[in-house]
Amino acid sequence: MAVPRSRDFIDLYSILQKGPAWSIDGLVRKAQIKFNTFVDPLQLGAQFLRATELKDYPRMIIPLDTKSWQDFFVTEAERIARGEIDNT
Repeated sequence: MAVPRSRDFIDLYSILQKGPAWSIDGLVRKAQIKFNTFVDPLQLGAQFLRATELKDYPRMIIPLDTKSWQDFFVTEAERIARGEIDNT
């Protein structure tokens, strides 16, 4: 299993901030179709919570507040825990 890096979370956060066409729900559905596999919400939420533990921050060309992207993933993990993610 790959070890998550802060740059992976930052990249995903940046993509998702581009607009309503991109969402965690949509990306999960597309990944399940593309890779013919099930994305376990429990595992996804657990990985999202790891965003607050990582300290290997990349050198940023455009400044980004660390708390903003970490809070985003904590909020998404909480949403998953409440069963609000639509991965069907």
